[in-house]
Amino acid sequence: MSLSTQQQQQQQEQPLLSISRNDLNQSHHTQSETTILELQSSSTSTQSESDSHSPLPSTSSTSISQSNQSNLLPPWLIIIIWISISSSVIFYNALILKEWSFPYPITLTALHLAFQTIATQTIARTTNWINSSTSSSKPNSNSNQINENQSEDHVLGNRSLPFIEPELYWKKVVPIGILFSISLVLSNAVYLYLSVAFIQMIKAASPVAVLLTSFAFGIYPPSLRLFGIVLIISLGIGIASYGEVAFSLIGFLIQVVAIVVEANRVVLIQMLLGTGMSPLTSLYFFAPVCLIINSVLILPLEGFDSIKAIPKLGVWVILSNASLTFLLNISSVYLIQLSSLILSLSKVLKDLILIFFSSIFMNHQINLLQSIGYLISLVGLIAYKKGI
Repeated sequence: MSLSTQQQQQQQEQPLLSISRNDLNQSHHTQSETTILELQSSSTSTQSESDSHSPLPSTSSTSISQSNQSNLLPPWLIIIIWISISSSVIFYNALILKEWSFPYPITLTALHLAFQTIATQTIARTTNWINSSTSSSKPNSNSNQINENQSEDHVLGNRSLPFIEPELYWKKVVPIGILFSISLVLSNAVYLYLSVAFIQMIKAASPVAVLLTSFAFGIYPPSLRLFGIVLIISLGIGIASYGEVAFSLIGFLIQVVAIVVEANRVVLIQMLLGTGMSPLTSLYFFAPVCLIINSVLILPLEGFDSIKAIPKLGVWVILSNASLTFLLNISSVYLIQLSSLILSLSKVLKDLILIFFSSIFMNHQINLLQSIGYLISLVGLIAYKKGI
């Protein structure tokens, strides 16, 4: 009797042991995937990794459907669309702020954020675009990733809305949202002081700022090669700045601060929230926070004149301008799906196009010294992007 009882107990314990091993294997797979994500060199490449290595069948099928959607358009057409929209947004904002006498960057940014808040909330409730772009990693006690809560409070029909725990939201989303808001306002305010062409030249320092910030936070170890690239890009920007005819110290400092703030925002997103957020998902969480911050700052910093000037722009200008900024984020989703390197090189090509057309259509003077300086920084930028 004792032997039979012992055999029965072994038979009952065997499935439990099997389940325990499966859970352990799945946990090890999730941890190794998280380690892979942390070691990626850019947020776009890690987004691709998290989509393609999902351990969950449901999100895997979503990733396949996203890939099929992006394959509906050839890569060259996606690149052209993204460059066209991105360039249009920059020129449009410059026209509104400087040429059309609407010198209120905080108000203009608030209008963009209001449109994007409404749009992302609508998309989340009517499509799977935002839900399918959230991190596919299985949540665990050590994960800061966004997850989809399946409770009735966050489910609409067959769709589950992206959800962040309140503690995580206040400790991580709100601080990043504050940096995001400052970055957006400064990026628009600089058009009041500098030409579009010169702004694009200074923006070549963005990878340098991200790299130095990553060094400061201990994300990437410094190396002689990276410091050499930093020196090349900095030298080029210094030469281009020296050759700028209509140089404005205030505008230059605004752009530098904007680059530093944006670099800190990018690094904090990688550190605090992980890298599983697409541009649409980021907008879903950050746009409402930024909208509140900007709305609070409008009256103290820009006064009632900014509110009175809104009707002068007209409904068509406001809607078309805000729609372009939103379409830019959607096109970025498809461009990221192609390759992070393609995205980086597309930005370089876009900057060259902007510099060329701004010199022709907006009468921005570009002299030989500026061209030499920008080409030097461009060499360093391409070397950094391609890992030379």
